[in-house]
Formats: sequence, structure tokens, C-alpha cells
Amino acid sequence: MVSNMNEQSFFTKLKSHSFILVIILVLIMAILPHAYNMFHYPYYEADEGTYMSQAWATLTQGRLAPYTYWYDHAPIGWITIGMWSTLTAGFNTFGFSINSGRVFMLVMHVMSSLLILGITKKIFNSYWPGVIAVALFSFSPLGIYFQRRVLLDNIMVFWLLVSLYLILGERRKLWHYVASALAISVAFLSKESAVYFIPGMMLLVFLNSRKYHNKFPMILWTLLTVLIVSYYPLYALLKGEFFQTGQLFGGTAPHVSLLETAKYQASRPGGFFLNPGSDFMGRINGWTNTGITYSDAPLIYAGIIATAFIALLSIFQPRLRPISVFALCYWYFLARGGIVIEFYVIPLIPLLALCVGCSIYIIATWISKRLTVTSFRPVLALSIGALAFIPFVNGYVSRTKVYTQDNTTDQVKAVDWIIQNVPKQSVVLIDMYAYIEMKRNINLSHYYWKADRDPEVTDGVLKDNWCTVDYLLVTPQLLYDARQAGLTITRTAYDHSDVLMTYPSEGWRIEVRKVNKTGCQTQTASLPNNP
Repeated sequence: MVSNMNEQSFFTKLKSHSFILVIILVLIMAILPHAYNMFHYPYYEADEGTYMSQAWATLTQGRLAPYTYWYDHAPIGWITIGMWSTLTAGFNTFGFSINSGRVFMLVMHVMSSLLILGITKKIFNSYWPGVIAVALFSFSPLGIYFQRRVLLDNIMVFWLLVSLYLILGERRKLWHYVASALAISVAFLSKESAVYFIPGMMLLVFLNSRKYHNKFPMILWTLLTVLIVSYYPLYALLKGEFFQTGQLFGGTAPHVSLLETAKYQASRPGGFFLNPGSDFMGRINGWTNTGITYSDAPLIYAGIIATAFIALLSIFQPRLRPISVFALCYWYFLARGGIVIEFYVIPLIPLLALCVGCSIYIIATWISKRLTVTSFRPVLALSIGALAFIPFVNGYVSRTKVYTQDNTTDQVKAVDWIIQNVPKQSVVLIDMYAYIEMKRNINLSHYYWKADRDPEVTDGVLKDNWCTVDYLLVTPQLLYDARQAGLTITRTAYDHSDVLMTYPSEGWRIEVRKVNKTGCQTQTASLPNNP
């Protein structure tokens, strides 16, 4: 009897120690690849500056955005970033303001990795598929490139995984469904593309609650999700910004509109997904292009095969349906025929990693169980898993620039030079990455898109005249947008400017330019609104 108790105690301790070792392993895999060099690669992108500036505006101005908020995204994502900045003593605790957001993205990634581990543990009662999935999720150069960046999709992914984790397992209590509904609602209010996961989650909740002949969790989950999500359109309705100007209930005064923005977002075409010229095929080709530093062909191709494999198995194995449903929901979103932006890959990466990790585990377990010598089964399973990793290791070893390249130091130097050398009352058109630093020091710094498209800036500040612009902080993105989108003020100011400083930024070239206003006297004299 004593011997039996001692034996049970030994295995309990062994199991406890194994759990601790797995958690440590997952934390190392999640933290190191993302944290190392994250302040220098990739370059600071305009969207990062946009979300940081919106977080800054909520704290310093009591507004949802520093410019007119036009309902392009729901605000919970950057409100969360603002809360993080408050908890960490401000936006510049980690240096340049965007660095604060990147540390938060690291936190999101680490917690998402732990959730992936927890999800697979609930499904398979084993840590190994989760460990494999976290390794792919964390070391993927495609993931490192986009998950380091301050993007709402990274916040959305975390809350989606929380929602899924909460409904998995036997005999869920009501609070699990309440918390799951809250989590998926926050995911939607962080990034609207989460709406494509809601039907899948409803199906999973229904299947889970049906096992126990209880429909109430399904009803409760649905009602709570609808109630919480409805706060977003309710906010617009109370502000008089739900309906479009000129339509019923929209009034005649010009204003932004949630419905108008939603219609615009939904109408952006991407082409039939199987068309070689579609956005979908273009992004697949980009994500797998070995000539691109951060591409990840092994994960994309293996993930597509693994998704199909898991989807087929889930017909006969209900435990696989949560992963299958989530993956298929997002593949539908990408293939729906709408626009597919490059960073739409962010939610796809953990889903592909889950499918690949589970597929490797299932195949390795199936083969090892057919070995007659039971003592060799663990060795065979580990060997199969190691062999399956070879294509990924070969691909990832050749993508080391994500750990060595420095795109951001010159970006910061350019901003510092302007702050130190440009008169404080100057009008400066900037890339959004520099918004917080520039706005604090030169009040008339404005995002180049707003200079051409926001009446508050175009007419109110610039008087619809490029001659009012004094300096430009030029990035490749500014040049591309000015030419492709017809940003007249920005492009004309650039065409009439001279280079003051140039920063190579390892391929992401930055220029500080001063506008040459020769001939502006004649032009501005004819403008009735010119002060």
C-alpha cells in the first residue's frame, strides 16, 4: 500500500515537472525569435503609427483618433494599446513610441502561444502537437515580420484563441460560455474580420452544448455576442454617424458614416480566388516567394495540405472539428473574392501551425502504434516529428535577416533631425510612423493622406494649396501612395522640393525634403481662401 502511494506520488511529481518544462520550452520559443531585433526589423510602418497615434489620442485628447474618426476599424484594439502604454509608464518607455506597441505585440504573441498549447492539450490530451505548433508559429519568418508589428490582427488573434479555448473541454460551465462570448466580441471590436469566425464559433458552441442536451449555453452565447458587438453601431447611431449623408435618417450635413465605410470596405474587389491575377493568388505567391526575406513557403504549402487533412479527419473525429472549423472559416474569408491585404496572413499563421502540428502528431502516433515493440514507440514518434521538421528548418535558417537587419535606426534619426533643425511653426507632411514624436514637437505635422483627403487638414490647415507645405518626411510608402492614389498636394509638394538629408535605412530609404516655393507668390495670390 505504501509502495503504491509512493509510486503514485512519483508519477504525479514527474507529470508536474514535465508540465513546467513544457511551459518553459514554449516561453523560450515564443519570446526569443520575436524579441530579438524586434525594435530594428521590420521598418516602422504607417499602420503601426496610425494605431499608436489613435491610442495616444484616446489618452491625451479624449478622442478615438487624432484626425476625423471614420469607422475604418472598431476602436477596442488601440484602446487596449493605450491601456498598455499607461501601465508601462507612457509611450516612450521603450524608446521610440512604436517600440511600446511592439512590446505589447510580443506579449500578445506569448499569450497566444500558451493558448495554442492549451487548445491542443484539450483536444489530444498531449502537449506535443501544441509544442510543434508553437515552434512553427514562433519561428516562421512570415510570422515574425507581421507579428512584431503593431497591427490590430495580432490583438484579434489572441482574443479568438481565448474564445476557442474557453469552450473546449468536457462539461463546460455557463461562465465559460459567457467569457467565450465576451472574448470573441472583443476580437470583433478589435478587428472586424473576426466576424468570419463567429458562425464557426456558433457551430462549435452548438455541438458542444448539444452533447449534454442543453440549448441554453448556445442561446446565451449568441445573445451576449450580439449584445456586445452591437455597442459599436449603437455608438455610431448615437453620434449621428450611422447612416450616410443624403439618405433616409442620414440628414444633409456632411459627416462620416459607419454604413458608408462598411460598404466601401466590403466593396473593394480582389477577383475570383482561382484567377491567377486575383489578390488571393497574388498574396499566396508573395507569402511563398523565396526571393522575399520574410516569406515562408514551407508553412503555407504544408498548412494548406494539413488543413485539408484535418478537415477530412474531422468528419470522423469530432475532437478535430474546432481546429478544422476555425481554419476553414478564415480560408473562406481570404478566398471570398474581396481585397486581400498582405498582413491578412496574420490569423492564418497560427491556424496553419495548429493544422501542421496536429497532422504531424496524428501521423507519428498512428505509425508508432503499429510498432510491435512498445518501448520503441516514443523514439519512433519523435523521429517522425523530427523528420517532418526538416523542410521548415531548412527554410527558416535561410531567413536570418529578420534577426540582423536594421530598418528603423535611420527612421528615428530622420525624425530627430527634423525635430532639432526644422522651425517649430513649420508645416511638415509625414509618414504616420513618426506622428507621436513629430506632433509633440512640431504641431503642424500632418499625415500625408490627411493632407489630401481630410477636409479638416486639406482645407482648414493647407487651404488646398501645396505652397503651404514647408517640409516633407519622405518614405517609399509616401512616394507610392502619392503617385498611385493621386494625392495631389503631397505629390506636387514633393515635385517642388529639395533633399536636405538622406537615410538609407537598409533598403527603406528615408528623405527629409524642403519645399521650394519659387513661383508660389503668383499662385497663392489667385487663391481667395489664402490667408
